[in-house]
Amino acid sequence: MAKRTKYGKLTLDDIEEMKRQAMYLTDITPSFSSNGNFKYAENTISTQFYATNPDFINIFGLKVESGRLINALDFEGGLKVAVIGSYVAEELFGEEDPLGKEIKLYINNRFLPLKVVGVLEETGSKLFLNVDNVVFIPFTTVEQRLLKLDTVNQFFAKAKNSEVVEQAKDELEIFLFSRLKDEDSYKILSQDEILDTINQVTGMLNLVLGAIAGISLLVGGIGIMNIMLVSVTERTREIGIKKAIGATNSNIMLQFLIESSILTVSAGIIGVIMGMVFSNFIGKFINVTPHFRVDQIILSFVISGLIGLFFGIYPAIKASKLNPVDALRYE
Repeated sequence: MAKRTKYGKLTLDDIEEMKRQAMYLTDITPSFSSNGNFKYAENTISTQFYATNPDFINIFGLKVESGRLINALDFEGGLKVAVIGSYVAEELFGEEDPLGKEIKLYINNRFLPLKVVGVLEETGSKLFLNVDNVVFIPFTTVEQRLLKLDTVNQFFAKAKNSEVVEQAKDELEIFLFSRLKDEDSYKILSQDEILDTINQVTGMLNLVLGAIAGISLLVGGIGIMNIMLVSVTERTREIGIKKAIGATNSNIMLQFLIESSILTVSAGIIGVIMGMVFSNFIGKFINVTPHFRVDQIILSFVISGLIGLFFGIYPAIKASKLNPVDALRYE
């Protein structure tokens, strides 16, 4: 579960007290997130970092590919260490082993050297968190050495099991109200509520994108039909010659259907390539790593071919029904 304060103040001591009192919670972690520039040698990447404690790792079930995770000693000592995502490791270090190397975090005209102690497994996104493109730092390190944080304005907590989620929320509600004295100064969100919000937004985007795609297919299909009609007109004499030497109506019709399908599949290939290029390009700016599914790519080619067949039917029928005598006289 996640909680953000709006106006009230919580401290690390409050978080520790909450952990001691909790009956339905197993992990509670303060969290501060921001964007920063990370540099190693001549390589620089602008990405999100999270200042947190070891419980954060447990809540999100993160695993390392090499090295270790942030531990209690890092948190208690405010040590200058970092655990980085797989994409960050690739961008900063390439083929070089990141473990033990020093990266520098630049934010608000300040910089903080950090020793890389772990690299996370390639995971993708979990809720709002793109694990591959993020850096984790002990909360106390950022608090003491970089931003001088004196309050906690966001934290995450994990219920003991799915059966006590509501009790855990009530427990948080009671504790926060006892500390902040104002129910409008905080908000508690469960994972289900976050997922519902994400699904609603995603559903609306899918409807909008689906409508745009439908209109694009219709316009593109009409364009293909017009191109094929022009092709039939320009090749009328060719059609007459083919019919004169024995080509049947079905032969002519099949020829034009194949041509229209090849045209749309070729356009589909160009579209897929451009989509991949632009997705990767935009992903670098918004800190999102795009993933492409082979089945979806194949489906796009199938749809492209079907569009060619559907909108090529009328031109193909028109070509197949041409009278060979009239077609041969056509200039």
